[in-house]
Amino acid sequence: MDTRYYWTLCQPPDKQPIEGSQHFAAQMERAFGSFPIELTERHIERLEGLAAAWDRPTGSPYVLLIRAIYKYPKGIRIWGESG
Repeated sequence: MDTRYYWTLCQPPDKQPIEGSQHFAAQMERAFGSFPIELTERHIERLEGLAAAWDRPTGSPYVLLIRAIYKYPKGIRIWGESG
């Protein structure tokens, strides 16, 4: 039997920063569970609710995530890195 080998990216090479705070992290964990969080199109409605409650006129991380899901409908992963 031949063995097949595969590889995949550990992290996307195009990982993008999110302008989030501890408040953002707390909201995301309340809405979706512990990090890392995987989101797909089925999470858009909840993200839209979080975006509606955003307290600044621009720069909503939730809108950024919604746009990313539309661009990558198979899903996105959000995680934090200390450093």
